[in-house]
Amino acid sequence: MARTRAPLAALLMPLLCLAQAGCEHELTPAERAAWQQRLGCQAGTQPVRRAAWYGQAVGCRDADGQWNGRFVATWSNGQPKAEGSYERGRRQGAWEIHRRDGSLAERGSFARGKKEGAWSFYEDGHKISDGHYRADSKHGLWTYYAPGGRKIAAGTFDQEDKTGPWTTWDEAGRRCQGRMVRGRKTGTWTCFHGPEPSAAKWVEGDYLDGREQGVWRVWHPNGQLARTGAYRLGQRVGTWLDYTPEGTLFGTYEYEAGRMVKAERSRP
Repeated sequence: MARTRAPLAALLMPLLCLAQAGCEHELTPAERAAWQQRLGCQAGTQPVRRAAWYGQAVGCRDADGQWNGRFVATWSNGQPKAEGSYERGRRQGAWEIHRRDGSLAERGSFARGKKEGAWSFYEDGHKISDGHYRADSKHGLWTYYAPGGRKIAAGTFDQEDKTGPWTTWDEAGRRCQGRMVRGRKTGTWTCFHGPEPSAAKWVEGDYLDGREQGVWRVWHPNGQLARTGAYRLGQRVGTWLDYTPEGTLFGTYEYEAGRMVKAERSRP
């Protein structure tokens, strides 16, 4: 008996279905009642379950075929992927988004399908950043954290660009502050030996379009000058000097286009 070859379209249909909007699965009356209770679908909508490339989604769908109301998506391993609400096919209100292992990745709100207002991002159970969106773009104050909650950076965004005052903290708690324009450091930046306002000055110099420019100075914790020299477009140039905490000169270095060409150093 000759083997009947299935039409190519029939073979591709499941893949095409998943690649597009997903494939709808019929809910039993009991499942429909359970999801109706959980989602609270309003009049004119009903619970619908659809398969997707990541797993499945269940939400309230209106007569026009658009998500409209509560929505729950899960990964293929059963872990939660996303939960929130739609309004006429666009995400609206509070949402949570999870990674494949079920851990929380993002939490915030949407307005007319775009991120709006306060958002927080997480990794390995720790918050790594929080701030505000305006029409899907980071805007206003954002703060970034290391695991354990230590602040590592804070500053303002304007339409996804770091613009305005910024402060950073390293692992030792040393604080640096200055201004950013379109994501690049600009003007005078000053670093301190600690996080507290009274901490002694550590480093100070200017940036031009994100690169060190002009004279830079470094100080010991006791306030004595530790190092001084100049940059040109991010490269060390000219004479650089090193001093001991007591103020004694012990190192003299000559630079050309960022390369050291001469060094004289005595025992401090």
